[in-house]
Amino acid sequence: MLKARGQRVTGNTQHFVGIVKDGKLVEKIKIGDPDYVQIEEGSIGYYLFRFNDDDNGVCSSDSWFETLDQAKEQAKYEFKTDADHWETVEE
Repeated sequence: MLKARGQRVTGNTQHFVGIVKDGKLVEKIKIGDPDYVQIEEGSIGYYLFRFNDDDNGVCSSDSWFETLDQAKEQAKYEFKTDADHWETVEE
């Protein structure tokens, strides 16, 4: 698993939680900027997870990618993560 802290939010994307009633979107709430991001390998592909320190380790949003390079590119696009931001951590 890879983890990155110290990144800068670029503003290139926004993430929301949607509230649906009777099959219709009735409200959307913007998710705050993450304090850190992680990339984890899944059974097929890679996941980019976004976390906030005050959420007790609960992921606020995620995205799926076919390759590790794609996940890293998205992290760079959203958060300016460079190679020196990433560290390998044990699960």
